[in-house]
Amino acid sequence: MRLKLELKLVEGTTLPCNYMYELSSCLYKILNEGNPEFTSWLHDSGFCKGKKTFKLFTFSNLYIPRFQIEGDRLRILAHAIRLIVSFYPIEAIDAFVIGLFRNRRIEIGDRKSRVMFEISTLERMPEPEFVSRIV
Repeated sequence: MRLKLELKLVEGTTLPCNYMYELSSCLYKILNEGNPEFTSWLHDSGFCKGKKTFKLFTFSNLYIPRFQIEGDRLRILAHAIRLIVSFYPIEAIDAFVIGLFRNRRIEIGDRKSRVMFEISTLERMPEPEFVSRIV
């Protein structure tokens, strides 16, 4: 299942250019708010297939309509941004939505810069249609 989040900038304007680790940490924190046991299991072991483990969730880059690069920082010039999160296990969706609505805010950043967003909309996206064709 895929969810599209529209986020309104509330506080701060600067993120690290390489913010994916911070965003991943933020998403785990949201999951933890909704279901700490599931989040701990997902983070520590996840789904196993042979010797490999899988988390079975992914997320997009932040869709920031207007921004400016300042050294190793990204200054957000837009008032709202978008994020898409995809989960396979239904437990993850439940935990994520519960976690989102407990706080209604998302904070992303490092020791040097940090931004806070308020969730303005949460929308379930249609499932992608995968087709097999020879190109």
